[in-house]
Amino acid sequence: MFVMTLSSGSHYTCIWNWADDSQDLITVWQPPPLAQTNSHSHVFTRDLVYPVEVTCRNNVSLANDIINHTVQYEIFDIHLAPYSLGSLRGIPFNFSFMLTNGTDPSCDVIFDDEPVPNTYDVTIKTGWTPPGRLIRMETGFYLVVIRCSNLVSSASSVSNFTIDIPIIEPKSWTNITIIVQTGYVAFDVTMNEGTSVQVTWDFGRNSSADPSSWTATYQLAQLENWPRTLDGGDGVPDIHQVSHYYANPGIYNACVVVQNNYNYTEFSHLIYVVNKVENLEIMSNSPVGYVNKEGIVHIGFYTPDVPPILASVDILWGDGTDLETGQDFTADLWPATQFGPHSYGQLGPYDVWTNVSNMISWKNFTTTIWVILPITNFRMALEAKYVATGSNVSLTASFGIGDKVNIDIDWGDGNSESVPRRGTLFVDVDRLSHSYVTSGPKLITVKAWNTVSSVTKLFTVMCQHPVIDMFTLHSSAPHLYPDNFVYFNFTYDMNQIFPTDAVVAFNFGDGLANANDVYNHVPLDDLFNGDTVYSTSHKYATSGDFVASVTISNEVSEKTFTVKAGVYVPITKATWTPLYKPLLPLNSTWLSYDQLLDAIPDQLQAALNLDDTTLLTALYEDVDDVYSTLAAIVFELRSTDDVIIFYSGNQEPELESSDKDKDLTAIRYTSSGYPILRHDPDVFSTSFTSINPEGCVTVSFGDGAASSYGSDANCRIYGVDLEMAPIVGVISANLSPTHSYRDEGLFSQIVTAYSPASVETTTSAVVISAYNCQAPKLLLLTSEKSFRDPLRIPKRDPIQLTVHNTIECDDISNAKLWTIFEVDQNTGDELDEIDLSEVRSRTGSVLVIKSGYLDYGLYKVSYRMVMLANQWFSAEVSTHIKMVRSDLIVRLTPGLDISITRGWKTTIALDAEGYSRDPDDPDESQVGNRYDYDF
Repeated sequence: MFVMTLSSGSHYTCIWNWADDSQDLITVWQPPPLAQTNSHSHVFTRDLVYPVEVTCRNNVSLANDIINHTVQYEIFDIHLAPYSLGSLRGIPFNFSFMLTNGTDPSCDVIFDDEPVPNTYDVTIKTGWTPPGRLIRMETGFYLVVIRCSNLVSSASSVSNFTIDIPIIEPKSWTNITIIVQTGYVAFDVTMNEGTSVQVTWDFGRNSSADPSSWTATYQLAQLENWPRTLDGGDGVPDIHQVSHYYANPGIYNACVVVQNNYNYTEFSHLIYVVNKVENLEIMSNSPVGYVNKEGIVHIGFYTPDVPPILASVDILWGDGTDLETGQDFTADLWPATQFGPHSYGQLGPYDVWTNVSNMISWKNFTTTIWVILPITNFRMALEAKYVATGSNVSLTASFGIGDKVNIDIDWGDGNSESVPRRGTLFVDVDRLSHSYVTSGPKLITVKAWNTVSSVTKLFTVMCQHPVIDMFTLHSSAPHLYPDNFVYFNFTYDMNQIFPTDAVVAFNFGDGLANANDVYNHVPLDDLFNGDTVYSTSHKYATSGDFVASVTISNEVSEKTFTVKAGVYVPITKATWTPLYKPLLPLNSTWLSYDQLLDAIPDQLQAALNLDDTTLLTALYEDVDDVYSTLAAIVFELRSTDDVIIFYSGNQEPELESSDKDKDLTAIRYTSSGYPILRHDPDVFSTSFTSINPEGCVTVSFGDGAASSYGSDANCRIYGVDLEMAPIVGVISANLSPTHSYRDEGLFSQIVTAYSPASVETTTSAVVISAYNCQAPKLLLLTSEKSFRDPLRIPKRDPIQLTVHNTIECDDISNAKLWTIFEVDQNTGDELDEIDLSEVRSRTGSVLVIKSGYLDYGLYKVSYRMVMLANQWFSAEVSTHIKMVRSDLIVRLTPGLDISITRGWKTTIALDAEGYSRDPDDPDESQVGNRYDYDF
């Protein structure tokens, strides 16, 4: 409690500053008496001296005062230190005491009514008396009184301090050390003198059935001296004896401990409880390898019970060598204890005879030792590095020598097998085959082994899905010359397995390359880029019957797909002349051509005279159902790409099938391939492999709007909600839905095709933006590397990676960021991210990292660009780098010729001045040797 007195003053405010980062505010409003007294309390949490300040003020004056307030912890729990509870008779001593709590105590110590000076250390809360100050010549309990006080408390304690006699000349012995099967052993203990003595016997774990009998204790009373038997004079020291019954065979290290508060003596007695030689099994390391014209063998014994005690072993090795006798059979079993080694000079089996005996029994044992040839010159060959899925990959194995060889194979796809070697001679070859289902690299592990050796070899086979008949090449031919642009659609069946790592080569049949694209050895995945249709065009310089082809190949297969791409000269005379294939038969007796009327700009009229009733089919721009038997047929020309083909009735029109038995199948739903501006309508096209008039097609644009195609009745059969997706037209082979988006965003368009036999769904995405933009195009100038073929950079070299950015946006503001992850060298999985906060170039197009920043290992380096105006327009490119050891810098000593072969373990030993320097070590003064591996 703090009390503040003011002689005068009214309507004032006081601030109590407690000097512990806390304050209190007090306001007084009453009129003043002649003097005023205010009290206030506060809780302090530490034992310090606090300068407490009180400041009071009103509108006309200010007054303050400061008082130093001392805070201390209360004293409690005074006790003697654990190591200061007593001493020996006639030996100078001192003792220590401790306080559990208390600030700056002052202590008085009284020993046996004698005041004793002391010193107290507040940091360790311990006090002690001067060394050698006290001594007592009589044993007994002496009273210690300790009183301590500080400014806030006081406490005291009373303790007993013991003066003892040390243990003098302790002794321990037994009456017997070897027992046959079971028996008693007597343990004796004596000493000349000693007080407060405790004797403890540990007879050995499992020495009897009752665990409580494994130990025993004899304890004198506190300050009681070792007893003596009176025999004149001072008497003879007593012998204390304890007997123990050993019921189980074994070797026991019986321990006797004699101790009091100041002495400790330990005695050990080996007790042998001998058992019979029985229930033993002979063991060996057979078969052993015949190496350097010898086979090294060991034998031993095993038993689930206690091994025979104090037994010896005699051995005949079976190869004509002399008998080995008298080897001790220790308590340890195989493989801890082995007899041998013994060297055999020839291959064999050998019959080994042994005899195990002790003082009460014996037994003979025999075993067969095989000395066989280890595996040498193991050779494996992989017949092909690449294999098609579904086809067999074969390995061949042959050996130099080796007996009883097994071959274990892990094919790297979860399948494994183990087979014995079938060949017996050096020239024999074992063939092993396996068929893979999945594509990708497969690590094959082959282990050839017998009981004395093993050899492991690793192979990597690349499995690829082959090219099959799943692709189709279409063209817009035939065309009228000079309209010599022919359009091609290259499609694939997405229900089939896509070939692995395939490349595409286009050949347009005229010996000319395409001016729009480069088609030689383009990766098939890049060509389609997630679509099922790839479209392109080619300009033919002349007319002719051209055949275009696409060849797809990978390491295991190759197929070519062709299509006709004819470009023909148009009609220029009044006589009807076939324009292009398929042509009508010339000079036929059943069909003749009368005349061709002159063409006007928007019409072409052909007058045909039919000699018979053969059906004439006219096909215009792939629109079917144009049939006529009239002599005159009129067509409207709508563009320069219009084509007219006449088929006679005995030819099969090249029309899309309209068979009702075929299902309606959607291939792909794509946009025009460019970003769509908001409120700009855009046409989206979808095509089907076959048309079923009994089906229904729904198109959802991803913003709540949808449309349906087909009949009202058919769409209701499939549960289509026509209020949400009203019918806007009929189903055709190529639909072109039109939709206008009102909001920005990433929308998914879903096309669902219903037919009696199936429901097919396909999805595509489109970005709707308020401004014209595309995702940036990124080109990593150092090329993109996989984790299996990384860019190798010596650690001493700086890292520099550059990305070329191409931006096609109205708003070019963007953000760039480089990231680096350490990756697993076997799987390519990302592990830990590398901190690039200190790399200033991490947000630019060129990443520069100083040498030594990355440790040895494999890393994935990624660069990402995001257009700030719209986050959907972003792109990322990445590569893999591997930090490897730098080439050693060799310092040559005059007269020496030193070279380093990189990739193999190399030791360079020069004198201290000429050691090679490791450029990866930042310590330029480092000298010594380094081992280089090409990992």
